[in-house]
Amino acid sequence: MEKMSEEKQKTIILNPPMPWSDGNQYKCGRILGFDRLGAIYECKNLANPTEKLAIKIYCKKDMRRFIKEVFHISRLQNCPNIIKLYGILERCQLGGPCIILKYFRNASYREFANDPTSEEIPLYMHQLLNAIDFCHKMRLMHRDIRPDNVIINRNERLLQLTDFGKAVFYIPYTSYSIDHDSYYEAP
Repeated sequence: MEKMSEEKQKTIILNPPMPWSDGNQYKCGRILGFDRLGAIYECKNLANPTEKLAIKIYCKKDMRRFIKEVFHISRLQNCPNIIKLYGILERCQLGGPCIILKYFRNASYREFANDPTSEEIPLYMHQLLNAIDFCHKMRLMHRDIRPDNVIINRNERLLQLTDFGKAVFYIPYTSYSIDHDSYYEAP
């Protein structure tokens, strides 16, 4: 896994890609999902209650992954097929550091996979490849593309790639460790 120097971590904390928020303008709702590193909740922006957001809360002990994910996602915001980052919080009422993301209602890949139309398959495949191509143009390898990290909003006809916690920068002639879920490993 890519090692981020302590100096680089401090630089990102002191000069984040967007301003820190104290979290008072957001209120967490129901849980959408979780893993060993944190949880994702529905989130209400108290300043704009009609805005649909999600909040990803990291474990306090995992500041390194939080910093890395904020850094990577913020560099990819010009691609329509990468999840949109709306803000970063030092901490919230539920624990550690957080990122505020666009929320997609009923947007799981698994729901789509049960009933795709012949028009949707090439549309969403193109969008996924667009997201991967954009990452690669930015010299970033996602390294965790799987159904849980792809969200599809069929109403908006939009696919977005999420979860950049395992992403690393590509450096020519460098060997990389394998960091994957064996369930999604190629044969």
